[in-house]
Parts: sequence; C-alpha cells; structure tokens
Amino acid sequence: MGIEDLKNIKLPQSSSAKTAETNNNQTVAKSSGTSNQTSKNNSVTSDSKQAPTSSSGGIKKVSSSVKTAETTNNQTAPNSSVISNSKQQSINSVQPTNNRTTSNSSVSSNSKQQSTNSAQPTNNRTETKLLNKGWQNITLKITTLSPIHIGNGEVYEPTNFIIDKDNILYGFKEELFIRALPPVQINGYMESAKKGFIALHQFTKANSEIAKKVANDKVKVKTGLSNGYEDKLKNPKANFHIYKTSKTMSKNEQSELQAYIPGSSFKGAMLTSYLEYLFKTEYKSDKNRFEALSRNFFDLKGDQLFRYLKVSDSLVEKSSSTIGYAVNRSRSGECEDSQMANIVEAIDKNSIFKIDIRYDSNVLNINTILQSLNQHFKPIYDSVIHEFSDCSSPTVVSNLKVMKFDSPNKFILRVGKYSGARSISVAGVREIKIKTGRTTSEKQDEETTSWLFANTPKDITNLEPFGWLLIEIESK
Repeated sequence: MGIEDLKNIKLPQSSSAKTAETNNNQTVAKSSGTSNQTSKNNSVTSDSKQAPTSSSGGIKKVSSSVKTAETTNNQTAPNSSVISNSKQQSINSVQPTNNRTTSNSSVSSNSKQQSTNSAQPTNNRTETKLLNKGWQNITLKITTLSPIHIGNGEVYEPTNFIIDKDNILYGFKEELFIRALPPVQINGYMESAKKGFIALHQFTKANSEIAKKVANDKVKVKTGLSNGYEDKLKNPKANFHIYKTSKTMSKNEQSELQAYIPGSSFKGAMLTSYLEYLFKTEYKSDKNRFEALSRNFFDLKGDQLFRYLKVSDSLVEKSSSTIGYAVNRSRSGECEDSQMANIVEAIDKNSIFKIDIRYDSNVLNINTILQSLNQHFKPIYDSVIHEFSDCSSPTVVSNLKVMKFDSPNKFILRVGKYSGARSISVAGVREIKIKTGRTTSEKQDEETTSWLFANTPKDITNLEPFGWLLIEIESK
C-alpha cells in the first residue's frame, strides 16, 4: 500500500467528529422528563382528554373554538374517505351535524396505512387555524451565573485533541489531521497507531501545528488539569476521557463549535418548577392524584400539557467553555478533598444566550410558569451559596449573593448535569435514595452531597456550583 493509498484511508469518525455534526435539533434522553417533542410548531394534535383546569390561573380552560375542534363523539359519516400523500391530506367530504365535526371512516396513504382517532379533527388546516388564535411568542435572555455542563454523550479522547502550553485544548477530526500530514509523516502516524493511544497522542503533539490548523474546537483548560494530563497519559490504564458539553456549529468564518443550551433542558426545568407550583396550590391534599398528573406530564402518550409550550434551542450571543473537574462534596460545609471527580467541559459564567418560547395562551399562563421558577429554584440557590461559601473564592460568593430576583422580569433557573436531586424533583413528594452502606440505602427529601466545578480534585478554595442561569424577559 503506497503513501497515496494511506492518505485516502477513511478512519471511523471519532467522538469529536460527531460533535462537529451536532446541530440545533439535538434532543435529550426521554428518561429525564425534558424531551422536546419534534412536532410542528404551529399545530397541536388534540387528545381525547381535556387538559386540566386551574382556578388559580396556572392552566386556563381551553377556548370554545378549540373545544369544538376536539369534539367528535366517535361519529363517522358514511362513504366519506380521505386520500393522504406524504405532504398533505385532501378531504372529500366533511359533514358538520349539530356542531359536531364528523370523522372519516377510512384513510388511504401512499406511504402507509394510517388509523384515525375519533378525538382528532379531520382537517389539519382547520385545526391549525383554530389553535393558532391563542399562540403567543416570548423571547428570554439567558445569562449563566455559574458553570453549566449539559452532556451530549460524547468525549474528547487523546487521539483527537492536544493541550498546548497556553492551556488551550484543540479538538479536531482525526481524518482531517491525517490528510493534512506531509506524505513523509503518514507512515509515522500509522506506526504510532499500532502502538496504542499514548504513542498516537505523542505523535499528534509532535505535530501540534498541523493539529491546531485543522481544529474546529478550542476550549480553555484549568491549570490543575493541563499541568498533570501528560502524566496521566503515561499510565496505560488511565481512562483519560473529557466529557463534552452540548455544542453547535458557529456562524463565523472559522465554523468553530460553540456551547449552547438545548431547549429540551430549559423546558424540563420549567416543567419541574411548574409541577411544584401545581402541587402546592391544588394537589397538596391529594398526593395520589398529583402523582397521576405528573406521570401524564412526562408520558408522551398521556395528556401532556406542555405540548402547548415550544422552547427553541438557544441562540448564542456570547459563549465560551472551560475544562476542569466536577468534584463531589458533602453538603455539611466542610471543605474536604473529593473522593469522586470527573473531567468535564462546562459553559463559562457570563455567557449570554437567547431562547424563544411559543405557547398557547388559551391553555397556559406563561407568567404563572415563569413565577414558578423563583418559587422552586430560589430556596435551593440560597442554600447552595450558604453551604459552600467557605470553599469558594470571596469573589464567586459575592457575585452570587448580590443577585436579586425580586423583579417581575427576572427569574432563576438551574439546568444540566450536576444540578442535584432537589433541582429536578418536586418538594413535598420527592424521595431521594441515599446510600447508607455498600448494600443499604434510605430515602430522604434532600441529597447529602453536591457536585462543584474545581481546578483539581483536591481543590478546596475555588469551588463553584453547577447549573445556575439568570432569566430575563426581553420581549413578548
């Protein structure tokens, strides 16, 4: 095999290559309860159940026009049929009778057979027109108050990054690195690959200028990590993976990757706080009924009220990220060394984003939902600052303490991994499993440890909590 053949080798894509293909349509696992449904923004398929109603203004009654679209009473018109192709449906006959919309007895599709639901309107255009009457938009400005890690399941590996003397990680696609090598270096790369990832990383670092040239991902690295990572790589048993945060392709000329906040993460946090509001105002005396309600909120097949709330992925105004250690510490307030630490990439504080929200005002009161954020997250925010004030720098603590959320247009919210069990559960019904031994555990209403962002695993002076966002209404 000649040199030209080697240059044409197509290696399997690395995790960094996958990251470069990440776009704004990413979704988060359904088990988190924050999944964004990939449904049309301007139409909502009605279920046979009516959304819950609230006298307190949290959930509004559906307007009469929407109710009409949802009412079919299982009646069908004889000899009516719908012939559907992949783009649109044409209705042959729709016969209203006594204010009831008739459903069709048979549907024929070019792609596959579709079954009709008696609770669904037969005319998509009519349904969209009816529901659009209540749809409103709101734009929120998002400012990060602390590091944010929203994992995407991918990692930086020693074969697709280098860390230079200026504490900058350069991530690249391995295939692009190979193609950029001079012909005389190709054999050296292949020989290093045969010896293992340590030899391959050393070869890559020896050709660092080429790696920097093809890199599309540049991330700051905390000094405690950059100073010691070479020693870690010398250990063949070392599992030197750096967990990436979610990123999207930037629109600048370099097409570099930028950290962002997925809409599904934001929507999940809103859902948690709103459920807590409903529990405290309407269901506190009936936990069983509330648990049934909360299951439907998260169940895609249930009466999912938040289908009337569409949250976009964030638009980046200013974004950067840093790689450091996520350390697990006791909430007792003692600044002790961590026994658990992960290497993670986190969005920097003071990054700025914008998120667009579209909601049906016939069903949801957006002001009530936003106010529920402060009611749920503010007590947690205050406790986190108090618990770790002695283990953080005075500047970090003072910057967090001065934040006020008493304005009707300012809200606090927490997203991402390492947010803690309290942030993602409802006060009053939460049961957090706490280990009391190797094989024993008990349930409590609060977690006993917290994850913090650190310079090294043994850092006890510059710790920062994960996940906090300042939300401000920019326009309605």
